[in-house]
Amino acid sequence: MVRDGFFRSAVDTGAEDYFAREFSIWWMVAGVALLALGTLARHLVRTTGHLPAQIGWYLLGLGVPLCVVYFPVTGGWPLVVIGILGLVAARRTGATRS
Repeated sequence: MVRDGFFRSAVDTGAEDYFAREFSIWWMVAGVALLALGTLARHLVRTTGHLPAQIGWYLLGLGVPLCVVYFPVTGGWPLVVIGILGLVAARRTGATRS
């Protein structure tokens, strides 16, 4: 991609490494999205004292389709596990009402 130039280098479906290029783009986008979700979760736990259940549902919403569509070779399994753990943590800590 560097040799061909970054601009529009992943849209050439005739390139011999097209699927590797497409994979790397989606990996980068998903990685940034998951880092943002993790940062948000950390901030919410620090400021409110509990993890909102939405974080767990978002992770399940990402992980379950990945597991269904790309079974068995997928990175969706960790998302499902972390999503379930997030829901358990949200239930245990629950929002305190003042």
